[in-house]
Amino acid sequence: MPLTDTIARNAKPAAKTVRMFDRDGLYLEVSPRGGKWWRLKYRFAGKEKRVSLGVYPEVNLKKARARTIDARRLLDAGVDPSENRRAAKASQLEGAANSFEVVAREWIEQQMKSWVKGHGERILTRFEHDIFPWIGARPIADVTAPELLTTVRRIEKRGALETAKRIDNPMDRALATVKIATQQARQGDKLWAIATVEKIRLIMESGFCLS
Repeated sequence: MPLTDTIARNAKPAAKTVRMFDRDGLYLEVSPRGGKWWRLKYRFAGKEKRVSLGVYPEVNLKKARARTIDARRLLDAGVDPSENRRAAKASQLEGAANSFEVVAREWIEQQMKSWVKGHGERILTRFEHDIFPWIGARPIADVTAPELLTTVRRIEKRGALETAKRIDNPMDRALATVKIATQQARQGDKLWAIATVEKIRLIMESGFCLS
């Protein structure tokens, strides 16, 4: 008999782990301490495996069934849902470690050793105010020229620019730089990170951010 939200909500812990099965391999696992997890039991390459689909009640029965369908689609495509989850998490962690903000802060910190006192603080403040809120969390190798242009246009709309003439030349150079750097990034070249941060710094020093 398939589960209902009422059954899941009223499920009580016991001395041992309780498994309450729904359908298509989906079941609700209730620990002796009362925690409830959705899990999917499936077979891949001849072996029985399990993958977590979330914690109840944050993930309700409807969402758990939707995630079951997604997992089954992966299986139909010859992909192990558990390995796919692991790979996605690894990619997410790598992206966070190489986010635009992380790389930019490291780069600015290094440059402060050669910049005039106070200059680095001003640059960092500008990044924190105008850049990080928009693209700071993005993996730096995924940042594109249109994204950067959109970010700069937000500054422009705020009225923090001098004249259009001062904008055009730095922007042209910036977008040319990002085009080359993007090609390098696709080849795994870390110069993309340096080129991107340096490009935005030049834009901001040329009048894009005067506040």
